[in-house]
Amino acid sequence: MLRRDGVLTEMLDELIPKRTDRKRSRVVTGFNRLGIVLTVPLLLLAVSLGVKELIYPSGQMAVQIPHGSMAWKASDRISESDRTAIASMQAKQTAMGITVPEGFIFVGMPKEVEHKTDVDWTKFELWDGRVIGIASTTPKTVSDAAVYFLWSEQSRGQNYTDKDQIEFNGTKVTYLNPFDQFPPTKLPWPTARRHDWTMALLSAGAAVAIYLVCWSLGWIIDGFVRE
Repeated sequence: MLRRDGVLTEMLDELIPKRTDRKRSRVVTGFNRLGIVLTVPLLLLAVSLGVKELIYPSGQMAVQIPHGSMAWKASDRISESDRTAIASMQAKQTAMGITVPEGFIFVGMPKEVEHKTDVDWTKFELWDGRVIGIASTTPKTVSDAAVYFLWSEQSRGQNYTDKDQIEFNGTKVTYLNPFDQFPPTKLPWPTARRHDWTMALLSAGAAVAIYLVCWSLGWIIDGFVRE
């Protein structure tokens, strides 16, 4: 067993730092406490606002695209004018609260089949609420015709009417009811409010900022007054 005497004692004294009893500055402690006192109410406010927003959203109304609806994405190999047309349609849908993945366009949703004039027509509800009849019951043919219908309208700069003779790749498209050519004043899709976390985040950010300011002031002032 080693004894702390002689050279060994001197070596141990050099290796083991001596304990200092330097007390924490009262200035730093005071400003830290001030920061906590000012921060806690803001943090509690941020939590309460966040919980309220989670339960009762207060953001803008957004369309809830139902299951079974159809969206379309253009090929990457399209002209600049086509890209402009797509961007215009996307902006129009976004302004009406319809949100789809980037690059996609919400087309609409196929409905029931109606037999009229010896033809089976698939009723297709477009994204803006109009209902067209497509002379086919094949899903791909129906979806292609709906896309061509919207794309053609966008290219020509105006909507089709029941007076127009419409046909895409041999598939006829028409309005089975003359009133279906007019978009309704309200979109037919279900809507719900989005979450808006702005106030909760602002409260939390203000709390953090206030605490950092208090801590910084305490640290700076302590540098002037400490001996």
